[in-house]
Amino acid sequence: MLKTAPLQIRAYEHLREMIEENQLEDGVIYSETRLAKEIGVSRTPMRDALQKLEQEGLIEILPSRGFQLQAITPERIQKNNQVRSALECYSAVVLTRNFRTPKAQESIRRLGELLGLQRKVFEEDGEISEFVRYDLQFHRTVVESLENEELSKLFCNHVYCIQKLASKSLLHTGRLEATLREHTAIYDAIRTGDLLNIYDITMQHMEITTEINLIDLKEG
Repeated sequence: MLKTAPLQIRAYEHLREMIEENQLEDGVIYSETRLAKEIGVSRTPMRDALQKLEQEGLIEILPSRGFQLQAITPERIQKNNQVRSALECYSAVVLTRNFRTPKAQESIRRLGELLGLQRKVFEEDGEISEFVRYDLQFHRTVVESLENEELSKLFCNHVYCIQKLASKSLLHTGRLEATLREHTAIYDAIRTGDLLNIYDITMQHMEITTEINLIDLKEG
């Protein structure tokens, strides 16, 4: 078990990175054996890694065939954004309540930096993928401000879905600018301690995102 664990972790981290960086394609069945050879591990740690990824909802294991990425469905979009809304709205409220503390100020400073980077990408017509990266970091910073390992882990389980959906939704005309406005509203509410409005502002951002994600899926 001790010998297998590091290899299982290596296989898991390698596969997760491939998924999050869109190196695997939707609808393609991948060979467990071939990828195990590429990574340099045996089938046992590879199988353990795949089982963990399946538990996290990232892939679907196909017995005797291999595995494929978990399909994005309306149900998955709804569940993904329900979890995000619960996590981020709660985290934003707590961060806003504690906005004067040194730890909160550190998170707020980071949010401001990320907002500036997003604005720069928008104003300079940068790559969508770059904006998506800062978008994800913005939301992750809100959740991680609580320093709750379980909540951060739960958020990480939805990173792939968040990135994949954002890469499409941000292609809509005006969506980059709208996202920037929504993030600015969240940031301003947090940094000023606006407990009266932070929940609604964050929830509205989540609801708009869900609506666009569902439209994208329907239109293919």
